[in-house]
Amino acid sequence: MRSVRGGAARAFRAGGGIRAGLRPVERRLLDEAQRRFPVCARPYAELGRRLSLPEERVLRLLRRLRAGGVVRRIGPSYDARAHGLDTVLVAFSVPPGGVRRAAAAINELDGVTHNYLRRHSMNIWFTLASAGRAERRRTLRRLVRRIRPLRALELPAERLFKLGLLFDLGVGPAPGGGRRRIPGARGRVPPAVPRLIPFDLDLAPRPLPRATVGAVKTLAASGRVRRFGAVLDGEKLGYRYRALVAWIVPAGREAGAARALAAFDAVSHCYARPAAGGWPYRLYTMVHARDRRSGARLIAAMSRAALDGGHVVLETVETLKRASMDPCAVRRGGFKA
Repeated sequence: MRSVRGGAARAFRAGGGIRAGLRPVERRLLDEAQRRFPVCARPYAELGRRLSLPEERVLRLLRRLRAGGVVRRIGPSYDARAHGLDTVLVAFSVPPGGVRRAAAAINELDGVTHNYLRRHSMNIWFTLASAGRAERRRTLRRLVRRIRPLRALELPAERLFKLGLLFDLGVGPAPGGGRRRIPGARGRVPPAVPRLIPFDLDLAPRPLPRATVGAVKTLAASGRVRRFGAVLDGEKLGYRYRALVAWIVPAGREAGAARALAAFDAVSHCYARPAAGGWPYRLYTMVHARDRRSGARLIAAMSRAALDGGHVVLETVETLKRASMDPCAVRRGGFKA
């Protein structure tokens, strides 16, 4: 599967909410922690060195930002496919009275990292990672029998055009052009090694053992870790409008339209997926904006750029589940009755 990842490090422009709620030193620290987190024995001391801050002050600031929900976690973002996992986007149409029961059943699965209630008759959208296609089919069959949705869509990715989200915190251009590649040598990593790497680093002077530092670098060099650093909460930073937008694009124009859509800074994800069962949409983008009005203006501009043949806006009503993908847990997992 071909992919274009050049837009992965694009950043969102900071809104007034960021400037009103965070001090300049906090914005500088968050920017450094999300883009260039040091993978070393004492990462917080290194962050402090770069920002001319004592290690203890770095830790104190990060504890405050984590307690306030601005920092969701600090750790690895894994590439599911590079770990040999099967991934798919699934949509269910569930009557309003059955949403909670359906969400509970879906959220039990270790392979479900994101699950959202959206404003549409196809109202529950979730991502599922499985050890393989056969397991995915078994899991979805059991889910459908249990939930009995009015309609279900299974939408595997055919091509990735953009994946990733870094927020512009208003501290000026990043030296060296944004996200820094983690240096490391390619090599074989035993399957158990990812289990040694914490999803969320302790806010303590030495959160990574020496052996784990090497493992992170090797996994990053192999592509199995896409990024290592702070994961921030966009809603806390002022981006309260989120929508999945599905696009109809004339045959033969998917790649050009996808690149036009991916070029927008407010787009964090852009995938091509197959049309399915009366659902004609082939491109999918995640859009983030400060409010519904600015989101509508943005989507209109995207439509003009893509020359689409129609689109549907699936606004996020509620986050039902949002978790980090753990490849080890997915391989151990299965359907929890």
